[in-house]
Amino acid sequence: MMALALPTVVGAPLGILAFGVIVALLIIFGLGARLVGWYNAAAERIRRESCRKRAD
Repeated sequence: MMALALPTVVGAPLGILAFGVIVALLIIFGLGARLVGWYNAAAERIRRESCRKRAD
């Protein structure tokens, strides 16, 4: 009977841990993508302003 209970006792925390790691990775990658987007937008804005100053 103990052999049947063991996978549940060990597997449940491992499953929860794996799920938490996956969610954390998704959040990190989502924030990373957003930061890259903000960086690209800021770089584009700076590039436009420097081109405008050079044209004047």
